[in-house]
Amino acid sequence: MRADSQHLVFSSRARFTGLWAARRLGLVLALLLSCRAQRQVHEPRVYPELDLTSSSIELAVLEAPSPSTATSRKELTLPRHFRETCHARLQSLVGGSGPALQVSVQVLTADEVELVDARGEMTRVLVALELQVKVTNGPVLRTAQSQSSSDVPRDEASAEEVELVLEATAFDAFDRYFADASTVARLNADLAAYQEQRPVMIPTATP
Repeated sequence: MRADSQHLVFSSRARFTGLWAARRLGLVLALLLSCRAQRQVHEPRVYPELDLTSSSIELAVLEAPSPSTATSRKELTLPRHFRETCHARLQSLVGGSGPALQVSVQVLTADEVELVDARGEMTRVLVALELQVKVTNGPVLRTAQSQSSSDVPRDEASAEEVELVLEATAFDAFDRYFADASTVARLNADLAAYQEQRPVMIPTATP
């Protein structure tokens, strides 16, 4: 009995250690892929040490901003690794048990805007996102919009600088919502309510 108990304790610790390591690895990967941009443009938003009661989470990014005819506005394209990085950040929240989730990100705006104000001639990079979280093959839990922007003096707004600012601003728009501890808490409350409302399947006895 003593040996069996020790084996169970060891197995539980191993499972916990593996889950903890996977979450940390996902978060480290996300930070490594984007920390260069964030250090120079936006302060990094630290994801909360909270478990999202979900077994898995998938992410889809739909990039179809509305066309603009304004001559002072130029459409931009998000960096290739935007989805990969955001998915890694979401994975760092997954607790390992609960319904599977699907997150969709619709890019509403990804623009370079020329403006003049008290600071002089400026270039603004603006990103606006529509976010949706739903249970896989189930109901929508949350929808929200989030945006972020950053201004650069026009004489410093080279193509490389705008690309750098766009990358950091896109991640900041995403993190403003998902790195907020209250967002995770609300989603967990939604998931608890969803699981309570699910019909209980009672197996029928066979004659």
